[in-house]
Amino acid sequence: MIIRVKGFSLVELMIAMVLGLVLLGGVIGVFLSNQNTARATTDLSNLQNSVRLTFQLLSQDIRSAGFAGCNNSPRVVS
Repeated sequence: MIIRVKGFSLVELMIAMVLGLVLLGGVIGVFLSNQNTARATTDLSNLQNSVRLTFQLLSQDIRSAGFAGCNNSPRVVS
């Protein structure tokens, strides 16, 4: 009479753990790459908004050149 033991052997569990760790490492690598890309995209977007605002203020100043009248107070941009 042969008794069959159900379950996984130690070798099978170790192989499954190694495969799981390799997969987890790949997922973490993709996550970090996406995080860096998102940060770079946000920085570029902020830079573009700053440049757009600067050009808008410059164009307003250029359009109103000579129409200041008696108001000589300088503009403050923060």
